[in-house]
Parts: sequence; C-alpha cells; structure tokens
Amino acid sequence: TGLSFNNITALANTVLTLSNDITILGSISGHGSAATFVINGNNMYVGGGLSTGVNTTISGTTNIILNGTGTISTASSSGNYRNNIEINTAGTITISGTFRYSVGIFKYTTAGSIVATGSAFTIIGSATLDTAGMTFVNITTTGAPTLTINSTLSASGTFLISATTGNISFLGTAGFSVDTFSCTVTVARTLTFKAGVTYTVTGSLVLKGVSTSTRLSLVSSTPTTA
Repeated sequence: TGLSFNNITALANTVLTLSNDITILGSISGHGSAATFVINGNNMYVGGGLSTGVNTTISGTTNIILNGTGTISTASSSGNYRNNIEINTAGTITISGTFRYSVGIFKYTTAGSIVATGSAFTIIGSATLDTAGMTFVNITTTGAPTLTINSTLSASGTFLISATTGNISFLGTAGFSVDTFSCTVTVARTLTFKAGVTYTVTGSLVLKGVSTSTRLSLVSSTPTTA
C-alpha cells in the first residue's frame, strides 16, 4: 500500500500480481522479448502512457486508470491491450498510430483532453466501449466481435467492418457516428444492430455482398423491428 514507481517495463513473459492499488508515475510497457505482460489484481494508476513492443499483449484483471499525461501506442499488428482501461485525467492522453484493443472495457470519463489526430482504433475482440467525447480518425473491427457501445462511438473517417470470420453484433445503449461505414463480404454474413439506438453515417454507406449466395444481411436485435 502506498508504493509508487516511475515506470514498469516487462522485458520477457511477465505476470505481475497486485495485492493493493499501485501508482506508476510514468508509463507501463511490454518490450524486448516480452510476448505477454499479464497484470492481475488491484487497480493500477498510470501517470504517463501505455506502450507495447512488437507482438506484445498486455492483459489481465487489473483496471488500468490513466490519470496523467502520456501516449497510448501499439507497436505492431500483433500487439494489443486486454485489460480494462479507463481515461480519467486532468492531463492529456495522445493516441499514437494504431491503438489495438481486444476484450475488456475501454472507457473515457470525459475528464482530461484526448489527442487522436491521425489515430486508428482497431478492435479485435468483443469489447465494451464507452468513449463519449473521443473521435478517432478510422475504426476497424477484425474477427467476429460483439461490440457493446455505451456512448456514441465516433470517427471522422471510416468505420470498416472486416467480417471475414463471422457475424458482427452491436449491443449496448448507444450507436456510432462516422463519415463512412463500410462492410464487404465474400461469404454470407449478418450485421445485427441494437434496436432503439441511433447509428449515423454522414458520408458514404458501403455494404456489399459479392453474389446472391454471399449476401450481407442487416438485422435488428429485436426480430419484429425492421
């Protein structure tokens, strides 16, 4: 209890278990040969940022709360974050490059400033998103996630649904607001939208199935609702 560190860096496969809340004045990162950096237990308050090395996954049961000024980055297309992450700060959090997030809850409390100019948000699992006040440039899903959206998910560019391995479902209490919404499938896929919430596309809507046998179907979570 009461411990604080400047930075924490995992240089190899690492499991860190917290029996009390911990404060990191700087940043946490997984680098070097670290393929997995697992953080379990109590809350971790981070005054700096988050970063992954090549192919590194940061995961575990610990809630990571960003409460300072720093940068979130993902080094490669194989790295991602799997802890619950909350931005609740009086500072500025910058999202650099592609931010890859998997399962868990990613939340912005609207406290503090977000710089997401040029950022891309890639969702690779069934995440819960509560990002009111944040606007990404582009958003991409991979796999077949169920996305629970609890405040409007925004992008100034394209929300690309990469429905290559299964169906996609939107749940939660809110929808999205994007310039372009795009989904092209080569096998039959279904997009399920939550009834009673609003999904807004201000620019282009691109929905494509390549033949009558490989259609893209849009359905409501309530079967009696068109």
